[in-house]
Amino acid sequence: MKNEILELLKKSSPQLVASLDGDDLPYLLEQARAERADIVEIRLDIWGNFFREEMLEKMARFKNKVGIPMLVSFRGGHPFPSWWQPVHWRALASASMIDVEWNPKYPWREIMRNVKKFNLCLVISHHDYQTTPSIKNLIKITRSADAKKADIVKIATRVKSEADIRTLLDLSVRFAPKKLMTVMGMGPMGNLSRLVGPLFHACLLYGYIGTPTASGQLPYRELQERIRALYPSYDQDLQARQIKLATARL
Repeated sequence: MKNEILELLKKSSPQLVASLDGDDLPYLLEQARAERADIVEIRLDIWGNFFREEMLEKMARFKNKVGIPMLVSFRGGHPFPSWWQPVHWRALASASMIDVEWNPKYPWREIMRNVKKFNLCLVISHHDYQTTPSIKNLIKITRSADAKKADIVKIATRVKSEADIRTLLDLSVRFAPKKLMTVMGMGPMGNLSRLVGPLFHACLLYGYIGTPTASGQLPYRELQERIRALYPSYDQDLQARQIKLATARL
């Protein structure tokens, strides 16, 4: 069975991700639907307490009610929260994607087995909150993630200069479009890297609804407006998806 969001990314990039943080996740999901988000990101380091109980039921309810593909991200020094049990993998059957930080010590055999079992798109990501590593080191990380069968490789680093942004974009050019990839800068200059990313084949762009989940993020609505203005093909694809969705509801 093909993963629908992965097939869409192969044909129509970028897709915009609304990363959610605040006090009320169901409300933020409704906001994401109102703002026509392509994908919503649910980070378990932020929402772990909410999902500690009845995760299976909550994820299924969100899928049925909100109807936006969900990206579940694992952050925080270990691939799973302390409360994670094998049963919780079943809840991810309602998601479309998962994002796991790159670490060679993680249980990748288990992760990849469940990715296949629940038909998930696997994002393997690397975050450097202090600096932008050399292009040599970033290439090594990207190849390591690719070796673990990542569907998408995500690289996010702290950018302090235009040279750092060029390093990220150079990395994207080296691997994309043959490999689905997204690169982005964090920090005050991060916005620039995110807005020019589609020119260098970045397949996912992140904005926030509620409060920022990373330095350099734009509010989702502002991100969408800018991308629609800068990239007419995204605007056309968005309108086509909305027409298709409206027709399906008739």
